[in-house]
Amino acid sequence: MTLACSETGPPVGGGARIIWKVPSGPSTETPHEPVANTARSMVYFVTSDYRLKKIRGHDARIIWDVSVGPARPTPPGWNAALAGGNVVVTKVDLFAFDTASGASRWTYVAPDLDETGYSAIVADDSTVYSASRTAPIYSVDARTGLARWVVDLRGGQTDVGALAPTLADGTLYICTRRTLNPLTGTLWAIDAATGQVRWSHEFTPQLPQQGSRCFGHGGVWRDLVIQPQEDGRVFAFARTTGEVRWIAPRVHDVNVSLGDIRYPAVGNSTLLVTSRANTGMIVAYDPTTGAERWRYTKNSGSLFPPVIEGNTAYVDHGWIFASYDMGTGAVRWQTPRSEADPATPLKGPVVGTDRVFIAGRDGSYALQR
Repeated sequence: MTLACSETGPPVGGGARIIWKVPSGPSTETPHEPVANTARSMVYFVTSDYRLKKIRGHDARIIWDVSVGPARPTPPGWNAALAGGNVVVTKVDLFAFDTASGASRWTYVAPDLDETGYSAIVADDSTVYSASRTAPIYSVDARTGLARWVVDLRGGQTDVGALAPTLADGTLYICTRRTLNPLTGTLWAIDAATGQVRWSHEFTPQLPQQGSRCFGHGGVWRDLVIQPQEDGRVFAFARTTGEVRWIAPRVHDVNVSLGDIRYPAVGNSTLLVTSRANTGMIVAYDPTTGAERWRYTKNSGSLFPPVIEGNTAYVDHGWIFASYDMGTGAVRWQTPRSEADPATPLKGPVVGTDRVFIAGRDGSYALQR
């Protein structure tokens, strides 16, 4: 075991303080989103130089550190997930490492070389679920790396891809989107045990010249699943039937940008949705009705889904990482804006009791919550 070169640093903006930092090797790539065990005692970081590190949360001790292969460009959605005693890493394909030792356990490569590690994955205790580049959905045994089922959502089309599933109470919610005209998208509800499609909803644009693709990371609130689509509107569906319960209007100016990419998160009776179009913003809604509660425009939007814990939202705005009061939209703290600094914390967070774990280009961080 190795004790990291940990640091207790000064505030990184508005009250946020570095509790520790484990440096990474030099790289201009983006790190993966980290993952942690339930107790947040162990955090797994895939660094920008493609090392997988198991780090003890309270003191930054490195338990093990292994290579996940040569570095390559990292899309924003790549992450890691814990299941079946392994940490599973996305990198075009799926790679599993033993959580106790870091030893390589298996690699899943689709029979037709489909990119199962194309976007974010989700997992339960025994299974990893992947939405692939060409739209088949994969259920993979987390212990053995063998496929349990594969469902093809292309419907005979050749320009369809899938993105970023959400898993809730035995159901996967997955977006597929077309890459050629018409630029439409579909939200699917799939039985996680069998791969059977429970329902689907094909989005249509509000204006004829807009697209209607969706980009995954749907939010779940009680009996609703909430998914924005490309024309900027936010849809809430009944989880069991797919019935549309409410639609919130777009927040961007279509005279400046026809489309918008938005990501939701729900917590503490508030829905938070990012907006990237125009100058960007974050918007809070009543998740029961879709009524807007507040919006914050100073830090722009986000490339990544927000994370909510209690009455606090954490949003990665790119070169600023900020913490917000969910009731009012007030900034609790934020990192300094530094567009010229590639070391700014970028990916995450994993929220612990008193700290937030974030992956940066130059290292792995624990910030004071």
